[in-house]
Amino acid sequence: MGNYNKDGKIVVENGVVVICDVDGVLVDFYKLFHDFINNDKEMKEKGISAPEDYIPSYWDYKCLIKEEGLFKKKFDELPNNWPENMDLLEGSKSYVDQVKKLGSRVILLTNIPHYMQHNRIQNLISHGVIFDEAYFSPSTPPVPKHEYLNSLKSRYVDKNGNPVKFVFIDDRTKNITQT
Repeated sequence: MGNYNKDGKIVVENGVVVICDVDGVLVDFYKLFHDFINNDKEMKEKGISAPEDYIPSYWDYKCLIKEEGLFKKKFDELPNNWPENMDLLEGSKSYVDQVKKLGSRVILLTNIPHYMQHNRIQNLISHGVIFDEAYFSPSTPPVPKHEYLNSLKSRYVDKNGNPVKFVFIDDRTKNITQT
C-alpha cells in the first residue's frame, strides 16, 4: 500500500505522483473498437468504418456513427469482459516500469462502467502492468477527471512532509486543461 506519515498522508519516495489514464494511454482502446466497427455486418451495410488512424472525438464514436442509438446497440452486443481483450500500447508497460523504478507512485484514473472495472484490472495485471492505485470515474454520466485529481492532491507528501508533484497523462486534451 505505502508508507504513511504521522498525519496519515501517503509518503512518496521521490515526491512525484504519476496519474495515468488507461484507454489510449496504456491500452489500445481504439484498435478494439475500430476492429469491432469495421468487422460488424450492420456497420458495413450502413457504410460506417473507422480508418486505422482515426481517433474519435467522443468515446461512443458519435462523431462517426450518426444514427441515434446505433453505437449503444452495438456496444451492448460486445461481451461484458471486452476490457480484458485490449492490447497494451507499445512502450506503455516499460514506461510504467521506469516510473516505478524512479520511486514515483503510479495511479490509474479511467472512465469505465462499474461492472467492467474488474475486467480492466485483470487486463492490466495479465500484461504485467504494476500500479499503486486505481480510480474509476463513472462513464455515464461522466465525472470530470479534474474532480478526482483535486481530491487526490492532499493525500500525498514527500519524505520531508511537503506536497508532491503531480504528473497527469491523458489522451484527451480537455482532461488535462481542466486540471
